[in-house]
Amino acid sequence: MESNFDFVTIDFETANNNYNSACSVGLVAVKNNEIVETFYSLIKPPTLEFNTKNIEIHGITPENVRDSSDFSIVWNEIKRYFNENMIIAHNAIFDMTVLKSCLVHYNIESPDFNYLCSIPISTRACRGKKVGQSLKDRASYFNIELKNHHNGLSDAITCAELVLACI
Repeated sequence: MESNFDFVTIDFETANNNYNSACSVGLVAVKNNEIVETFYSLIKPPTLEFNTKNIEIHGITPENVRDSSDFSIVWNEIKRYFNENMIIAHNAIFDMTVLKSCLVHYNIESPDFNYLCSIPISTRACRGKKVGQSLKDRASYFNIELKNHHNGLSDAITCAELVLACI
């Protein structure tokens, strides 16, 4: 399996206000300006305490993740994406904080990788036009279909398409 991509986009959803409560992750690998791999997994957070607001946003419930793998298991499936790849997320500070919090919670060594946020990338491509910073607003501006907003994979795909549209 190849692990050297142009970039990889990532999106987490969380169960509650704790950054280590990832309940899903989506990743998209881009090579030669094309999406070549996708990954999606539900994640069982450390506790099954879900905020009602979070459930309303992403639709994931404790019942959905009860039998899912915890982050330490999911990490074994996704860690290769962080080897020598630029990681991009929309509102990257959130996703990178979730990643770091999960790594710390499970006592997993943090990989050495670089990341970018698609907000400044797309802001520059908007050429001074006033466009909201949300993924939904930016996707709309660039005529990118956002199929299932707040699904980790759908948002990671949209983020990848947004970056490609800006290149």
